[in-house]
Amino acid sequence: MKKFIFVIFVMFFISLVSAAYIEDNRTVNNMDHAIRIQEIVSVPDYIAPGEAAIIRIEIKNSAKLHLDDVRIKLALPADFSFLDDVNQVKISRLESEESKNISFNIISSPSISEGIYAASLVMDYVSYLGVNYANVGEDKQDNYTFGLIVKGTPEIFAQIEKSEVYRGKDIGVVTIKFVNNGVGNAKFLTVELLDSENYEIISSNKDYIGDLDSDDFESVDFRIKLNKEKTTELLLKIDYRNSLNEDYSKEFKLPLEIRDAKELGIKTNGTSTVIIVIIVIAIIGYFVYKKYKKKKKISMI
Repeated sequence: MKKFIFVIFVMFFISLVSAAYIEDNRTVNNMDHAIRIQEIVSVPDYIAPGEAAIIRIEIKNSAKLHLDDVRIKLALPADFSFLDDVNQVKISRLESEESKNISFNIISSPSISEGIYAASLVMDYVSYLGVNYANVGEDKQDNYTFGLIVKGTPEIFAQIEKSEVYRGKDIGVVTIKFVNNGVGNAKFLTVELLDSENYEIISSNKDYIGDLDSDDFESVDFRIKLNKEKTTELLLKIDYRNSLNEDYSKEFKLPLEIRDAKELGIKTNGTSTVIIVIIVIAIIGYFVYKKYKKKKKISMI
């Protein structure tokens, strides 16, 4: 009887061990994504064309079993390169619930267009039951895709290109040039000449430029009337977006120095007016003289 009870106990214990083995084995086979991406950070957040960056990745073994021979490979899109030619990181073992931080040094091409580019992580590893007597490994692979943001900041400045306003002429067109010397392109650029007590805006106070690419410029004209013949400031405001549709706004104060026409190289019509007056006087004199001669001739008859 005791022997029978012992046999039953042994069989029951073996069945428990077998059940545990099957359960663990099922866990390994169904472990589709053992490695979880906790965080992916680009330093800086946005990569400008031709700029280097560090991609920092935190991974975690979310399975209940350890992982061996973990190989994490970063695949970059076109127009990106590795600074140190290191595109893969190896980890000999990653325990259950253990996290690791890895990083890759990359650089973008100077000619790359702004936008969002897809990069991918390919993670190969070997999973185990974690039991010495079993020691059964299985090759696994997890894949993740994430975005690299390429963005340059537009840097726009303004300057007065030319002016028709000078001493003696308080109404004229002022031409203003806008230059984008940043690495990012500007879109939907709108220019507004703001009101001031020093001048009146005769034309429309707004002009739409649209796109202003990096290393490019555009000019706009405003017709104004000066209220005071002295150096004044033109108040301007611009609104635009970058390639990722982020809004920008900027204001300028451009000094407009009122000079003589001669200083600005502008030929006034003073000389031509004198000539016209002389011609008119000559014509009038001619007709007066002709009329006088005619009267003198009649009186002699």
